[in-house]
Amino acid sequence: MKPLRRRAYADNFDQRARAQKEIDGWRCVQCGTEQYTIFAPSMDSLNIIIDPELDHPKMTFLHAAHPNMDPANPEAELMTLCPTCHGRRDYRHRQREAETHLERLRHMLQLYGPQLDRWYQSKNNRKRGTR
Repeated sequence: MKPLRRRAYADNFDQRARAQKEIDGWRCVQCGTEQYTIFAPSMDSLNIIIDPELDHPKMTFLHAAHPNMDPANPEAELMTLCPTCHGRRDYRHRQREAETHLERLRHMLQLYGPQLDRWYQSKNNRKRGTR
């Protein structure tokens, strides 16, 4: 984890993350992928999953994710996710946040739109020297 991001997390995060991974049996709670599973373009052996779309092997390191998006909370709920599931979950969260932000902007435009129009017109009239 990058040092700047690390500051956003509670001091006890590392210990709690490891404990959560042990509780979840070192498996992703969404897809069941195990810690250190290798995804490879070919090969077939223990703990290797074939993925023809990959051009090189990739090892899985599980993440302790915050389902409530509150990393600074020292008692925050955690769940074990593989990088793929964690990325999907965070992406959906960011999409919901963006939709909420756009909805707020729409409401603000409905509320303040007429005032903004009058302000903009008066500003343009002043630039032209008319009132």
